[in-house]
Amino acid sequence: MRVILVLCATILALPAQAAEMQGYRATYRLTVPHPAEGIAQVEGRMTREVRDTCAGWFAEQDAQIDITLHDGTTETAARQSESTEAHDGRAFEFSSGYASRSTTATLTGTAARSQPSAPWQLRFSRMVSGASGAPQTQQLSADTLFPVSYIQALVQALENGEQAFIAPLFNGVDPNPLEYTSRLMPARPLPGLPALAGLRGWMVEQRMDGQDAGRAVLRQIAENGVLVRTRETTDLGVLNWEAVEITLLPRACE
Repeated sequence: MRVILVLCATILALPAQAAEMQGYRATYRLTVPHPAEGIAQVEGRMTREVRDTCAGWFAEQDAQIDITLHDGTTETAARQSESTEAHDGRAFEFSSGYASRSTTATLTGTAARSQPSAPWQLRFSRMVSGASGAPQTQQLSADTLFPVSYIQALVQALENGEQAFIAPLFNGVDPNPLEYTSRLMPARPLPGLPALAGLRGWMVEQRMDGQDAGRAVLRQIAENGVLVRTRETTDLGVLNWEAVEITLLPRACE
């Protein structure tokens, strides 16, 4: 089953001169009200932590999806990822792993540049089901953003009242940059979770070039950069990831 797309959906990033980002730790629950044909039930859970380490932003995510078919058989898919993004805009380190009953895969590497206006030099290696690939290098454009810098730039665009946002994202999970066209919707108060009391949030519809409108990803993001919920149409059905607990974190060096 194509469950990798499900687990890749959530880590994003921010640049140094945009809106102020708040570190946080969150737990999310997955619901799928109407699973795809042949699937009886889909359940999932995810934890996510974004932390300011003073030298840079550290992001860690651990997600698991449990799929039950109508014949009673089950399949579990898990994705783990972590990355560190330097505040000076010159370095990014990442590692990620995926595991299911039939496949395991890892991706590790770094991206670096001599100055903030220069292109990125990406170096990475992959391992699939125990077979290691040769180390690879490629160049990323100077405007490429990473998991934390992407969110911050997106929040800044929302704060500015812009209606669309386009930027290449390298998430450390897929070896190729992704480019979403984001349609930005007006801010509104966030209901529910105490950690977000009094904050505004935005709904953001994201779609890759040529992607059918029905496959667009819908995210709700708080003004401090916290991801609140995600809705995505996949081969498993419509996946709804929603935060059930959020704790805001201080800077590690304070």
